[in-house]
Order: sequence, then C-alpha cells, then structure tokens
Amino acid sequence: MASAAQLAARPVVPRLPGGTYAVRDPHDPEVTTLWRVDGGELFPWPLRQRCAPRPPKADTSLPPEERRARRERW
Repeated sequence: MASAAQLAARPVVPRLPGGTYAVRDPHDPEVTTLWRVDGGELFPWPLRQRCAPRPPKADTSLPPEERRARRERW
C-alpha cells in the first residue's frame, strides 16, 4: 500500500467528462477507435460492438493443420 507522501506526490489524472470520443491510433493514424465515457469509465462505442477486428472465416477447403496455422498467423 502506498504511503500518504506517495499518494500526495502522484500526478492527478483529469477525469474525462461523459460523452463519446474518437481516438486516433498513435501507431497508425489511419485507424480511429470510438469510445464512450460514462461515470469516468471507458466503454467501447457503439454499445455491443467490438473494438478489435474479427478473425477471418475458416476456409473449409483447407486441411485442419493449415486452417490452424492460418488462424495463428492472423
């Protein structure tokens, strides 16, 4: 547990006001993600949406080992 002196020395992180935000990926400026702030917490936005790409569909014409390798490469 942190001491009172350590707690007092910590920088204050400002709380974002509630709302929706678009944030650019610092590594790829072509990519923007959408976020919702509610009660100081971040949530993916729109609701019930993924924040990450979905894996490619399995190609049933490939043998299982190759499908597994393809999934792992992805």
